[in-house]
Amino acid sequence: MGQAKSAFSKSELQEYEELTYLSKSDVLTAYNSYKKIDPVKIDKNLQPGHFMTARIPCEKIIAQTKELRLNPYGDRICHVFNTGGQEGMSFDDFLDMYSSFR
Repeated sequence: MGQAKSAFSKSELQEYEELTYLSKSDVLTAYNSYKKIDPVKIDKNLQPGHFMTARIPCEKIIAQTKELRLNPYGDRICHVFNTGGQEGMSFDDFLDMYSSFR
């Protein structure tokens, strides 16, 4: 993997593996997709355990997520997985939605 700083500790990745059917690689891919949507907001909150407090508005997620942008029900899908209301989706919300596409 190299010496790059990871967004997750080993225990956090293991917990995501246990709570979802996603592999570590899938979780990291989902995180990279989430981060690409608003890297400034995510980087600002990238202290261990704090990235989960960042929320990205559904409009941004829909515009930059191919599966939602191309789906006529993309706004409804985002609404179903969004637990933050107008504040937007957390990484956990995004991961739940991401896993439904897999």
